[in-house]
Amino acid sequence: MTTTEQVPDAVPTPTDITITAMEPEECPLLAEFLYQAIHVPPGTPTPDRSVVELPELRRYIEGFGRFGDACMVAKVETSDRPLIVGAAWARIFPRSATGYGTIDTATPEVSISLFPDWRDQGIGRCLMTVLLAQLRTDGHTAASLSVQCTNINALHLYESLGFTTISEHDGELVMRKSLAV
Repeated sequence: MTTTEQVPDAVPTPTDITITAMEPEECPLLAEFLYQAIHVPPGTPTPDRSVVELPELRRYIEGFGRFGDACMVAKVETSDRPLIVGAAWARIFPRSATGYGTIDTATPEVSISLFPDWRDQGIGRCLMTVLLAQLRTDGHTAASLSVQCTNINALHLYESLGFTTISEHDGELVMRKSLAV
């Protein structure tokens, strides 16, 4: 695995995955990753892809690349070209258009998504580790996120990375991680 940031030795890393900063021309892929980030509990119908056009979701990716945005992608080499299989991104939301996990106007809210065939292989941990390191380098002292209580795998990942629950409402947790050195 290669990366733009050092991944701590304790993090298992898939050897055929590269973690890099998202290039501007790759930003349109965030719509698909936003869709893939939607947790659908077993027995629940999958939402139509147009759900990402709702204002409360669209704000996570609209105009991505503005000052303060950060995104890392996981790429796997194929015979043709590298294939992006996951993304972890961060954005600071204004008070007028907050995200589900927004805690204030100085703390970036992070999101992560992988294509289903690439989950449960340690890639998400690598993506989050590199993104959080980048946010720390950028001078942020904390990061936040939201996760549904029923999304057990994601919840365990976030807790293992040091996120702690700061609020709960209707089955949705808001979590925070200090990035202080």
